[in-house]
Amino acid sequence: MHGLVCSVAGFVAARFAPGIGDGGYLPCGIKTVRLWFPSQERGFASGVFNAAITIGANAGALPNAAV
Repeated sequence: MHGLVCSVAGFVAARFAPGIGDGGYLPCGIKTVRLWFPSQERGFASGVFNAAITIGANAGALPNAAV
């Protein structure tokens, strides 16, 4: 989105839009792990959840890094 904007307002909107959902992913993800996985598997499931967040953020930044 950042590459498509032509104004400061557009850049602010491009930065603000993904930030709306950032505050809710961690509490919702942890609650989902707690409800869906037995207690013996919660540590591994939480690790996969946290790793997926980091990998997704880094993979999303790759196309912008080449520009």
